[in-house]
Amino acid sequence: MNDKIAPLTSDNYPSWKQDMIAILLDRNVYDIVLGKENPPGDDATEKEKMRFKKRCNKAFSSIYLNVSKDLRPLIADITEGKKAWEVIQKYFHPESRARTIGLLDQFFSCRIEINEKIGLYAARLRKIIADLLDCGEKVPLKYQAFQLIRFLPDCYGAIVQAIYRWPEDQFTFDQVLNELIAEEARLEQCSRDHEQFALHSATPLRTGTRNISKINRPQDKIKKCNKTGYSDRDYWVKKKGSPKSFIAEACITERSDPNAWIIDSAATTHFCSDRKWFTKFEPSNKPEHIYMANSDTCPIEGKGTVKLSYPNGQCFFLNNVIYSSQIRHNLISAPKLDQGGAKFIGQRRKIQVFDGKERLFTATLCSGLYKTYPKPPQTTKVTSFNISKTEDRKSKSEKTKRFVARTGNLTEWHQKYGHINTKYIVSSIHAVRGLPILKKSKN
Repeated sequence: MNDKIAPLTSDNYPSWKQDMIAILLDRNVYDIVLGKENPPGDDATEKEKMRFKKRCNKAFSSIYLNVSKDLRPLIADITEGKKAWEVIQKYFHPESRARTIGLLDQFFSCRIEINEKIGLYAARLRKIIADLLDCGEKVPLKYQAFQLIRFLPDCYGAIVQAIYRWPEDQFTFDQVLNELIAEEARLEQCSRDHEQFALHSATPLRTGTRNISKINRPQDKIKKCNKTGYSDRDYWVKKKGSPKSFIAEACITERSDPNAWIIDSAATTHFCSDRKWFTKFEPSNKPEHIYMANSDTCPIEGKGTVKLSYPNGQCFFLNNVIYSSQIRHNLISAPKLDQGGAKFIGQRRKIQVFDGKERLFTATLCSGLYKTYPKPPQTTKVTSFNISKTEDRKSKSEKTKRFVARTGNLTEWHQKYGHINTKYIVSSIHAVRGLPILKKSKN
């Protein structure tokens, strides 16, 4: 073993003590320093007495030679390792009320450092707790667990709120530490997944070969739609340059779409911000709040069942959806879908969600989030609360009715499709089954 350690100085006693304990243990003399090993009795042989004396001398020499020359006068007149250890300990950590108060202040002000692991932070707390115990001050178990979660970063907010609701017998330092280490591993995995996604998103996008140069569409043509409340800056225009620019522009110019539902792998339940989506709604009778990841709270105004329908006739139900008008997005909890037996298949910037062999919906990657766009909600009469997860299978005749052609306003679809040429819409309207028969509005 390498015995070269930094000698004891006036400002490195804690680290020197740990290194010195390792050396004394390696030389099998630490029990002598602590006074736990008694000298041989009178009936012992001379060889045993001589061996014990050599070990005592080795204990003292190990301590003395690892003390700086400025501090060696403290133990210059001592020849026993136990007394030398006690003198040094009293010099740096005197047993007084002031030291106890200082350690208590150090304990309650101990914070986790930036990018510090939970295990290392817990080790620092354990060291302070052990020093307090040496001074005769025992820290209660609940205070130990409280200090462990007191100054954690905001990303641990959800797990901290869950820990606060634990029973009293489970709120201990060790159990809280195990839970935090597991949460730390989960957050690191999520961070690695996001980094991989960001790396893939930086690749050049494939651009289409469709020639749109023949379509003469100056910006002022937008005004012919007679759409009030819109201006030229509300429409995205492709800029010349690298094909990578679309990702940056999509992230910057993204707006909160009330009809979009986001798949959230961290959400504990489903959330909705619009009352119109609910087919069954039960107002909240007591004040409850949602704890967000940034430590903000939103009031829970009720919960119920939401029906999500798609233009292809597919629909399904989300039960126990929490309603709060103050949240910005509608969220589908991926863990809840997984508990219900759903299967996720992701490829080509899309996630398909299946219930057995039946596909429920498809979510598309947009600005770093997987979003699905069901049909906008309509004002319907509230039905029973206990609704099954998926809609009952209809007969073939009922399914055929879903695709009966409907009439529509060509100007309205012209606006929905980003103001492309109306001739192109009419010529390609039959390519998708279920789209309405378009006709020009009488304006």
